[in-house]
Amino acid sequence: MKKNLILLIIGITLISCSKDETPTEKSYNCKLLDYEKVSILGSSEPSYKHKLIYSGNKIMTRINYDNVAPNSGLYVLGEISRDSLVYDNLGRISKIYKIPLNDNYTYSEFIYDNSNSLPHKRNEISVFNYPNSTHTYIYPEDIYYDNKNRIIRTVVDYNEPNYEFDITTIYEYDNNGNLTKIDYKKEQYGNTFQTISEYSDYDNRLNPFSNFSFIDFRGISSSTNNFKHYQTRNYTNENITGNSEGTYNYEYNEFNYPLIGIYECK
Repeated sequence: MKKNLILLIIGITLISCSKDETPTEKSYNCKLLDYEKVSILGSSEPSYKHKLIYSGNKIMTRINYDNVAPNSGLYVLGEISRDSLVYDNLGRISKIYKIPLNDNYTYSEFIYDNSNSLPHKRNEISVFNYPNSTHTYIYPEDIYYDNKNRIIRTVVDYNEPNYEFDITTIYEYDNNGNLTKIDYKKEQYGNTFQTISEYSDYDNRLNPFSNFSFIDFRGISSSTNNFKHYQTRNYTNENITGNSEGTYNYEYNEFNYPLIGIYECK
């Protein structure tokens, strides 16, 4: 499901039919402010499913929107959750809170070795508030990188009474520094659930998600450019249960970023 979310975020907002021209030599700092465009009947103004709030160049909050009246027959865009980022005194990501509009929430806690700029471990912590009690669950994840500081593998080994599972995710890149494959595999109670996502046909333009620390952008944020084709396959115990693919063409702004949302460029 995490991989499908990545594909939706990138793919839903793409605009078709453009030429992949060679970018200029100028360098600009563009911040993505809104992305994942949706069309709402009766509205002439574009709407987006995600809004980013910055402090300087650091993302502090991502506000997530979706249809809050799915049974009404209308598309009513409203806030459904927020991702709040916390930084330590070295400017590194310390925590990411996933805050839905209820009393329960999940957050990621990142652990570093001394002054290293990359975390070697992440604890995903889920907090459930009940009328008379609070339950907290911690899922530890080990993170591995290559010599170019790109994430290449994560491992979750959760072993508690009455609930056990292992998750391994592998990330692969091409010689241009672009993500080519994510292989997600979960093993639980003798069953194996796997999602393989492959990315190809990259342009030579700038990646607007390169500064993203969100978990759903792992691999994507390490890419230099933007993919224009993807394929994803789902398996249960090596039997395929789902398959999808898509091909996209981008238009670009004058600063060589794909037109997938609203930018602030300097």
